[in-house]
Amino acid sequence: MEYMAASLLLSAERLTYGVVWKQPKVFSKVAHRFGYPGKEPEFIFNLVRLFKLVQIYVFSTWYYGHYGTSLPTLSFSQFLIGTPILAFGQLLNFMVWYRIGINGVCYGCKFGRNIPWCTKFPYSHFNHPQYLGAILTVWGMFIFCWQECPYDWFAIPIIETALYVCSMYIWEAGN
Repeated sequence: MEYMAASLLLSAERLTYGVVWKQPKVFSKVAHRFGYPGKEPEFIFNLVRLFKLVQIYVFSTWYYGHYGTSLPTLSFSQFLIGTPILAFGQLLNFMVWYRIGINGVCYGCKFGRNIPWCTKFPYSHFNHPQYLGAILTVWGMFIFCWQECPYDWFAIPIIETALYVCSMYIWEAGN
């Protein structure tokens, strides 16, 4: 997969969340048209599922283009580096969902849902634990799948990292 196409496919998620954050009334109308009147976080949750499928498609296409149908061979160093990165990323994501639930994760505050401010872990240590968890998960997965280091193994994780950083510092700036 060409990296421009990967960037466009992956950016659809971030752009959608940008609209949610900056133009919630516009997004609310879209949710209503898709059968989710007053249930915007639930609609977003379903979009999250769709966007995960897009991410899997991009990753699978990249992997197949480099390695075909062969399964990755995991070296001991890949295991030692990738496991804690992937595990900590997933821990952060799990804890975000545990602490603030669907209404917090899926922008319920933009649609009138009362989301109590959370100061417990992971929010006690990180400003954007969900984004950090996603970034770490992506890097951990790519470390697991990297074989004989093709020159561009890091391209997709860099694209994903850039998109998540944009979400953190552009879409949600000042809020």
